[in-house]
Amino acid sequence: MNENIIAFILSVLAGLVSGWLVWIFRYVIGNRKHLLITIKAMRLWNTEIRVSISYLFRIRVSGKYMLVKGNRIDQYQPVGGVFKMLPSFKDIKHNYEITDDDRLPIDETSKDDLRIRVQGKHLVKLLSWFYTRKNREVGVHREFYEEMIKTGILEIDSLRSFTPEYCKTVNTNIHYSKHFKCKEILIYEIYELDLTEQEEKRIVEYVRDNSNKAILASQDDICKECIDLDGSSKKIGEHAKHIL
Repeated sequence: MNENIIAFILSVLAGLVSGWLVWIFRYVIGNRKHLLITIKAMRLWNTEIRVSISYLFRIRVSGKYMLVKGNRIDQYQPVGGVFKMLPSFKDIKHNYEITDDDRLPIDETSKDDLRIRVQGKHLVKLLSWFYTRKNREVGVHREFYEEMIKTGILEIDSLRSFTPEYCKTVNTNIHYSKHFKCKEILIYEIYELDLTEQEEKRIVEYVRDNSNKAILASQDDICKECIDLDGSSKKIGEHAKHIL
């Protein structure tokens, strides 16, 4: 083969490789805040990843943590829930090729939950969007009302003085879910409630009379993911450890 042709082919290949490397470099630098996730997401470019973004409340009473019975899963878990998408999220959902996660039944309660599926190539963009706080629910009072006020654990006055303090954001990174049999990433925003003596008293009384609906669990119980109630072992959700 003519040396000039070989040189030309090598030059073209070198240009393609260098261009590809430059693109990777720019992609990684542009998403350096999520560097580890970015690298994993690149490897899962066309793979669907389950994403769930929630908020949880750390409610401490007498050195223990209040947990409530889950509606969907038979376990005790922190008060809280999944953030909601707003109608303005429609275009983003289309552009990022997002689909609803139907592994859990979707009803009026779970409709528009940020419990979704997205391909790896869009994951970092989705996370960056979430932190802009646009097109989504930003308050955390909805689940507090549903699980603490509406149930009668606390009175409506507690909602008026509701001032949760942000503690941290937990990111589980991309991992394989044995339960859902797919790749997933879970994100939790943790908030702490500053209770009055009266509110603590009401919680203690409610738990005492309704242990089938709510409990006060120790740190050890949460780490073990179970608690003994009247001689029977009851499950505590794995994600409860994030409120510790």
